Amino acid sequence: AELGALTKFIVKPMPRSGDRRWTKFALSLADEMVINLAQERKTDVLFVGDLFETWRGAEYGEVCPDNDCASTKLLVDKDFEPHTKFISAVLGETTQNLLWRITQVEGFNTTTHAPYVCVLQVGSADVSAGRRPEEVAAGVREVL
Repeated sequence: AELGALTKFIVKPMPRSGDRRWTKFALSLADEMVINLAQERKTDVLFVGDLFETWRGAEYGEVCPDNDCASTKLLVDKDFEPHTKFISAVLGETTQNLLWRITQVEGFNTTTHAPYVCVLQVGSADVSAGRRPEEVAAGVREVL
């Protein structure tokens, strides 16, 4: 019974409140996904989660401070060539935030042009926020 009480909160889809950068970037990622779908662009690999955002060479959709993730973007581009990829990730995103994007934002809620593979990285921001392992596992389970 205690686990159910703990996880009831964490598995509820929620945007990140009070963080305009997160909301703005999450919605711009959704726009990109909708444009890709409309133009029937095939995505081989979809990266979803928080830490993958630096693979775009950005933080919250803007150039990284001191441009310190530009080399990461170059490596990722080289390593995944010739596969098409889409990185739908927002730095520091919790399982609740990702659930909100998956369930509430257009672009995720479609099976048209589904990627060949989806790489998911989520839960580290939950751990950083002090959530217990059981809570994090419940959030990840809900995402899956």
